[in-house]
Amino acid sequence: FEKFTKDLIRSKVCDRSRKVFARQTIFKEIETSEAKDFLESYHRDGYAQSAKKFALFFKDEIVAVATISKDRSRFNRKDSSYELVRLAFKSDLTVVGGLSKITKNLFKEIDNLDRLVTFSDNDYGSGSAYSAAGYDFVSETGPRLRYISHSDPANDRYSWMIAKGFSESNDRTVVAKDALAKNLKVGNVEEYIETELSHRTDGEKGYNRMFTSGSKKWKIERSDLF
Repeated sequence: FEKFTKDLIRSKVCDRSRKVFARQTIFKEIETSEAKDFLESYHRDGYAQSAKKFALFFKDEIVAVATISKDRSRFNRKDSSYELVRLAFKSDLTVVGGLSKITKNLFKEIDNLDRLVTFSDNDYGSGSAYSAAGYDFVSETGPRLRYISHSDPANDRYSWMIAKGFSESNDRTVVAKDALAKNLKVGNVEEYIETELSHRTDGEKGYNRMFTSGSKKWKIERSDLF
């Protein structure tokens, strides 16, 4: 609550303490360590692996970080399509025009970038910032299943993806790795998650099955900007 939720509530109901304009910032590529430190502090889902990391600097201070990779969708394998994997701003300020500046500079920095896609989480907002920055709404992802510990909901949670596609021959999922390490057979995946999964932060057995409100998918083309 102290690290993320309080700042989210504050941003929705009152002005943040500082405001800077995008024209006052400098856009440049940063190291993985810098991106990771920032995202672990200011993005609810933390850092995720990505190909390139960029930041907006205001007076030598990082005020926003954006990371991108080739579009990971199995329906779109074009080399010119990328995904904005993570985007976060410092929680104690507003960067006016920050998303627009980041987007335009990504297209300038990456020559073969013709299409950029990203997702906004409906649990935290409407995604209107993307629309204001010129992105087109594509679709809703729909609700997503998560397994969440009632005793430590902020840290002890798993996505529905740990169960999806599990089979004895697939040893790359979280469930499979856990079972193989303990030499156990997995009959029912949900039962295994509830009773055997080792990746807990306490001794509590069992999880709550909860559905998120899903996400919105957005896209923007080079031709929309230049």
